[in-house]
Amino acid sequence: MNDEPKKELTPYRLISRHRAALMGFCILWIVFYHSSIVPHTAIVRYFKGTAYPALDMFLFVSGMGTFNSLAQHSVPTFYRHRLQKLVPIWWSYFLVRLVVGRLRFGLGYTLQEAVGFLTFTGYWVPYPNCANWYLYAIAFFYLIAPGLYGVMRGSRSPLKTSVILMLGVWAVSIPFIGHHGLQVFSRLPAFLLGMLFSAYFKDRQPPKVITAVSCLLGLGIIFAMERHVQLHPEDYLPMVDRGFFWYPIILCSPPLAWYLCRLFDWIERTPLRIVNRALDKTGLAALEILLATDYLFEGTFDWNDGGKISFLLMAGAIAVGFVYHFVIEKFRIVWRRLVRPRVSEEAP
Repeated sequence: MNDEPKKELTPYRLISRHRAALMGFCILWIVFYHSSIVPHTAIVRYFKGTAYPALDMFLFVSGMGTFNSLAQHSVPTFYRHRLQKLVPIWWSYFLVRLVVGRLRFGLGYTLQEAVGFLTFTGYWVPYPNCANWYLYAIAFFYLIAPGLYGVMRGSRSPLKTSVILMLGVWAVSIPFIGHHGLQVFSRLPAFLLGMLFSAYFKDRQPPKVITAVSCLLGLGIIFAMERHVQLHPEDYLPMVDRGFFWYPIILCSPPLAWYLCRLFDWIERTPLRIVNRALDKTGLAALEILLATDYLFEGTFDWNDGGKISFLLMAGAIAVGFVYHFVIEKFRIVWRRLVRPRVSEEAP
């Protein structure tokens, strides 16, 4: 028997272990925020209104995975893998919007709008009907990731490099204050921080006091701003245009991701582990759930009642997202079977 005390997992390894469950939790929080449900209790109302860290945690984890992928593959292979992941979902989503949009709203796409949608560029023009901004953001982040990775790998001073890169991406976002692109560039620090986390902190324990203070400070700022907006709704858009809801999140999203994964690690050792299994499945279907709920909420806006109907619409939209994920995964399997024989025939 080994009587040595069990070594505590580093935050990096803990988050990596429960990555799918974390993503599942985050997408459910985001969907709840997007829904038309009107909570009747203050705690639930504030939970719904302060979902901003969920997206940053999502991007933080994506940054971790991006760095690891670039460490294992060449840049062309990295791009190919990312396109293979995004394109089937995004292009099939375009077809759904094309058909349902015509039937439900009488809306169509011009050639320029279609090209902008399919090439992940329509948001930047911007074209109308370009759909969820997140896909354009993550495609852009993947595009510049090899450059960020090269700087990190070539650095002899991790701390200096981290500070310079973080200040750099914050500086780049400043010209977008008041512009719709701010919601992308103000989130780039979270993605970059995930890459830095994988690059330099895999085997390091953070200062626990500083981590806790950072998390509480970030959550406190977001809570205070949400309270202000509930009392003064007219201030919401001006605050959004200036990034007040986005910049402070970097203080709390990485620590919160760690704390949640510590919770998932505890749940794993209890009879409640089925919760983790459910969140894992949800995390794997997160992108499809995001797109399905986004479009169904848009298409059923006139059915909402803020109560039971809105809840049923949310649950139904999540179910559609799971079905969408299932169909996409089946398509991937069929596609691989069709492509592999050709590759084998062409091989010398």
